[in-house]
Amino acid sequence: MMGRLLLWVAVILLCSCSPVAEREEAAPASSFSVDDLAVRAQALPGAQVERNGGLQIRYPGETLFAAGSILPLGRGEELLEPLAGFLKSTEDHPWQVRVHAATALGEAYDQRLADKRLELLQRYLQRRGVAVDGFDWQSSAGKEAPLIVGLPAASP
Repeated sequence: MMGRLLLWVAVILLCSCSPVAEREEAAPASSFSVDDLAVRAQALPGAQVERNGGLQIRYPGETLFAAGSILPLGRGEELLEPLAGFLKSTEDHPWQVRVHAATALGEAYDQRLADKRLELLQRYLQRRGVAVDGFDWQSSAGKEAPLIVGLPAASP
């Protein structure tokens, strides 16, 4: 354990010593077209993929969350793990993540529920190495699909 720590410290120190002018710029992350992303997204279990100029990956009804629940259903990890891998491999895109909740308990309750689902989803994706800070996160009360991950339509 101590050996690993020393190795990491040495690597960090060596990397920080190289002159800035000699550093190569990092290669851009692999970029996929929206058409390529749509094809790849079709393989995500439980997801409905829609092309609308952009791309929407929807987890409708009780595919992911039970009604009124913050936690995903029992097979939630079977759905979220492939989504995490997909998002991690496409972090260079401006993903919009919208989380919704609708119950009979009122809009204020539904908003709190959507907020908690959003927090849980952010933590889950972060633990899987997804750079969630670059995503546009929104939560709202409403009868839309509980989770929608999308790319906006390209500007003309």
